[in-house]
Amino acid sequence: MVFKSFRVIVITKVTLLCLTIIAGFVAYKIFPLVAVLFVVLLIYQVNLLIRFIEVSNRDLKRFLDSVRYSDFSQSFTGESLGPTFTGLRDSFSEVISEFHKQRKEKEEQYQYLQTVLKHIGVGFISYDEQGKIEMINSAALTLLGRDNLIWINQLNSVHPQFEFILTNLESNRNFLLEIDEKSVIKQLSLNSTGFITKGKKIKLVTFQNITGELEREKMTREFEISRNIQMKLIPQKFPEIPGYDICSYCNPAKEVGGDYYDFSIPGKDKIGFIIGDVSGKGLPASIYMTLCKGVFQSYSDGNPSPKEVLTKMNNSIHKMIEKGVFITMYYAVLNYEKDELLFCRAGHNPMFFFNSKANRFIKFKPSGLAVGLSSQERFYGFLDEEKIKMNSGDYLMLFTDGLTEAKNSLGEFYGEERLENVFLKNSGVDALSLIEAIKNDVKLFVQESEQYDDITIIVIKKLTGLDER
Repeated sequence: MVFKSFRVIVITKVTLLCLTIIAGFVAYKIFPLVAVLFVVLLIYQVNLLIRFIEVSNRDLKRFLDSVRYSDFSQSFTGESLGPTFTGLRDSFSEVISEFHKQRKEKEEQYQYLQTVLKHIGVGFISYDEQGKIEMINSAALTLLGRDNLIWINQLNSVHPQFEFILTNLESNRNFLLEIDEKSVIKQLSLNSTGFITKGKKIKLVTFQNITGELEREKMTREFEISRNIQMKLIPQKFPEIPGYDICSYCNPAKEVGGDYYDFSIPGKDKIGFIIGDVSGKGLPASIYMTLCKGVFQSYSDGNPSPKEVLTKMNNSIHKMIEKGVFITMYYAVLNYEKDELLFCRAGHNPMFFFNSKANRFIKFKPSGLAVGLSSQERFYGFLDEEKIKMNSGDYLMLFTDGLTEAKNSLGEFYGEERLENVFLKNSGVDALSLIEAIKNDVKLFVQESEQYDDITIIVIKKLTGLDER
C-alpha cells in the first residue's frame, strides 16, 4: 500500500508537470508575458519531484547501510516524504528494533560466557588469528608471572618458543611446556580449543601447573569448584507437574563435564525437557555446555515447538563454535493437560518409551542432525517433529550415551538391552526408584572400571490412580 501511494504521488507530480507545460505553451500564444510565470512554476514542480525522489532514495540507502554496517542507532521519521510513507517508516523502525534486540541478546550471551570464564580457577587465555589477546584471567597472569598482556608474542619473555607453540597448538591436544619463572621450574599443561565469535576466529588455551603433588591437589580443588558451579547451572529438581513424576540424574566422568539438561516453560500447561551431549571432554566441553544453557533459555520460554527452538539454537551455536565440534540434543515438550508429548531429536540417543499397558518398549529416533554441524536450511530440513500420547503408568526416559556405553573390565558395553531389562523388572516404581535401579545395575556391571563418559538421565512417569493416593 505504501509503494502504491508512492507511485500515485509520482504519477500525479509528472502529470502536473505535463499540464503545466501545456498550459504554459497555450498562455505563451495568448499572453507571452504570463508564460514566464508558468516557467517558474515548472521549475518549482521539477525541483519538488527531484527532492521527493532523492529523499526517498536517501532514506532507503540509509536503512540498507544501517543493516549492512550493523548501525542500529538509526531512526526513520519519514516526515519529509509525506503521510503515505508512515507504513514504510514504521516497517523500517520495526526491522531496526528487531536487529537491535537480537544483537543485544548475542552480546548478553557473550558477556555471560566471559564472566563464567574469568571466575574459573584454571588459567586461560584467548586470542585472535593476529595474536591479539581477547581475554585472560587472573589465574593465567599469576601462573605466567605477568601483570598484563596484550599480544601473545609478549610471552616469549617467559619462554622463547611460547608464541610459536600457542599459534600451532592443535585443538583438543595437550602440550607439556616447561618454563623457568624466577628460578622456579614449572611444568605447564596446555590444552586448546577454538570457536568463532563476532565473525572472528578465537583460540582458547588453558594452562595448568602440574608440578608436584601440592599443585595437583590445588587443581583438584579448583576443578571441584568449577564442577560445583557447573552443577548449579543445571536444575537441581524439576517443578511439580500434576499427574506426573519427574526425576533426573547427572554424573560427569571428569571434574567438569559436557553433558547438559534443563527445562523450560513454553506455554500454559506445558513443560519442556532438553538433554544434550557436547563432543569432547573436560573444560572445553563444559564451556560449550554453559553456552547451550544461555541460548536455550533465550529461545525456549514461550515457544512450544521443539523444532523451532532447536533450529534457532543451531543457528546461534553454529556461528560460535569451532568447526568439527557438535552437540547432540533431544528436546520434548509435555502438554500435561492433554497428556501429549511433542519432541525432536538432534542426532541424540533415542528416547525410550515404556508402554505399561502393552508391557513393551518403543524407541523413538526421529530424523535430525546434531547442533552446530550444519546451516539453518539443512538442519531444519533434516529435523522431524513427532507426537505421542501418555497414558497412566507409561514411562519415558532421555539419556546420554555415557549410560549405554559404560564399559566393564572386558571392554563390553552396558548396552540398551540391559537397560530395557531394568525397566521391565522395575515397572510400576516411581521415577527416582527407577533411576536408582539403573545406577545400581550399571555399577554392578562395570565393577571397578573407570567411568569414561558423563552419564545423564531424565525419567518421566505418568502417574496412575494408585500413585496419586
